[in-house]
Amino acid sequence: MKLSKKHVDLLNEIVDKSLDMILMETTAYQEFFKSMLKKYGVKSPMQLKGEQRKKFFNELKTGWAKQKSKK
Repeated sequence: MKLSKKHVDLLNEIVDKSLDMILMETTAYQEFFKSMLKKYGVKSPMQLKGEQRKKFFNELKTGWAKQKSKK
């Protein structure tokens, strides 16, 4: 089945908007992740040990979920 130029243009627009949304979401998550690292005073979560690492990832998960729900 051949698509008309109008349909191709519409699909391209949808794809472009979807990619933009994905990139914005990725960037926002990276910024949030970096802020969590800064809060814990580390450059990598691997620097955290045991319960501190577990707490970091739990807080990361719940914090990101809260931030996403605000949108």
